[in-house]
Amino acid sequence: MIAFATPLQRLRANSSDQFENGARYLYPSGRPITRLRYLGQQDGQHFYAAADDAAATLPPAKAAPPAPHWSETLPAAVGYPDTLNGALLRIRSSTAQKNGHVILDRSTRGGYRIVEVDAGVLAHDITIGRLKAEDIFRCGVRVRGDRWHIHDVILKHGAHRNTGRDLPEGIEVHDGTGHLFEDFEISGFYMADVPGQYTNGDCIATEGGTGGIVRRGRCIGASDGGMDLKGIWYVDDCYIAECNRALRAWDEVTVGTLRIHNPAGAALWLAKNAKLTVERLIVTSDRPCILFRSESGGHLTVKSADLSGVAPGSTLKRQDGSGVTWDLSPGCVLP
Repeated sequence: MIAFATPLQRLRANSSDQFENGARYLYPSGRPITRLRYLGQQDGQHFYAAADDAAATLPPAKAAPPAPHWSETLPAAVGYPDTLNGALLRIRSSTAQKNGHVILDRSTRGGYRIVEVDAGVLAHDITIGRLKAEDIFRCGVRVRGDRWHIHDVILKHGAHRNTGRDLPEGIEVHDGTGHLFEDFEISGFYMADVPGQYTNGDCIATEGGTGGIVRRGRCIGASDGGMDLKGIWYVDDCYIAECNRALRAWDEVTVGTLRIHNPAGAALWLAKNAKLTVERLIVTSDRPCILFRSESGGHLTVKSADLSGVAPGSTLKRQDGSGVTWDLSPGCVLP
């Protein structure tokens, strides 16, 4: 059984026994599979089997998450009472049930940081859902621990632009793998431009050694990265607009479908020796932009692209160093 984030356009292999993603699939005997049949969609994936495998069926759906065993109401955002780093909701090291914490159906306006975990604490299996936070001063959610599920959230930074050490970030992942962030909108995380200083500000930022899935999300407005991803991540069905660098890959990032609008610095940016693979990319812009930019040793693969909506005067690729590999589809041409 074979799974893809997006459906295949052709179910037959080419003369080299390769399918449209460039891969070859084999029967247990080692003979190549040359034709597939579609089984259906399950848990956001499209499943296929060999055309002559009549017994193949869809895998069972993932079990629903357990019912919440406790939750908290966000306090009023006045004076940031009883908080750590100005957070409105804090998971403490003294909390007996810090693992499996559930935060559902909450809304708030204002606050320095919305959800915080004490430094040195790893809180696992946290669920945050149906959370709406507006006029955030600095950060929406700071993640420490494994398997955080953040879904159906709206995180909006305030109209101000931060300065100094108040780096604005919508979701800030310090630790952990197995995360799932889905069905979200994060917007407006800007810093003020200060001469001689780096202008930070990301909708989603992750540290090295982290990993997970980001899907069905919108990142709109950040002075640095829409998604600034260190670690190993999979991104699909996302929209990033009005950010300096729409998606920044530092280690290894795989993308299903990604739509980008008006990147100021670059649509896709690769750090030194980073690997970024994109199945389907759509970029539009109202002003000239750089589509692909990489530091030395970066490896970018774009399998399908529509750049027809990019403004005249744009630059397709730029490399800052040697050893960069560009594996670009025929669609990676400027209009």
